[in-house]
Amino acid sequence: MKGSAGIIASVAAGSPADEAGIRPGDAVLAVNGKPVRDILQFTYLTADDPVDIEIARESARRTVRIRREEFEDLGIDFQEELFDGLKKCGNKCIFCFLAQMPRGMRSSLYQRDDDYRLSFAHGNYITLTNLSEDDMLRITGERMSPLYISVHSTEPELRAKMMGTRKAASIMEQLRRFADARLTLHCQIVLVPGVNDGAHLKRTVQDLSSLYPSVAS
Repeated sequence: MKGSAGIIASVAAGSPADEAGIRPGDAVLAVNGKPVRDILQFTYLTADDPVDIEIARESARRTVRIRREEFEDLGIDFQEELFDGLKKCGNKCIFCFLAQMPRGMRSSLYQRDDDYRLSFAHGNYITLTNLSEDDMLRITGERMSPLYISVHSTEPELRAKMMGTRKAASIMEQLRRFADARLTLHCQIVLVPGVNDGAHLKRTVQDLSSLYPSVAS
């Protein structure tokens, strides 16, 4: 089930999930008929009442209907925040901080994460270069806001060069879609002397300012 389901770590005694027969070790496959990829989506989909949760226990699958009082917690904790794995960074930035990290530090510092869900949940900065159309629709549809975005440059060719991928060139199109959906965005620029400063920086700031108030900082 790893990578496609949320494995339940614990169930609070006496909670709606406990009373419905859900147990630690069960794998959550879907909510109200929709597959779930992470805790955020699970929370979003279980806002309704009643809620139908499809689970797998060993080799058997079944759907459990849970009813609860308004604002009552289901009582479920998961082993992992992301059920389908971490979306990683595939860029080759000319200023990559990870490439400059000394060896021998804690492993979490070398994690090449570029996951929009962690941006929404924890404020991690992301580049948007690994987003699919499905990801874009989910972000706007579920109103995953605010997001924290590493921009560096709004010029398509320059940003693609700085980040080592053509996928970086569509940044303004992506930001405009988020702005049209009225999401709040916080953007950062890593300045590389002689590369994206001067007139390039001025254009980037002007482009981002044009998306105010969605681009809040």
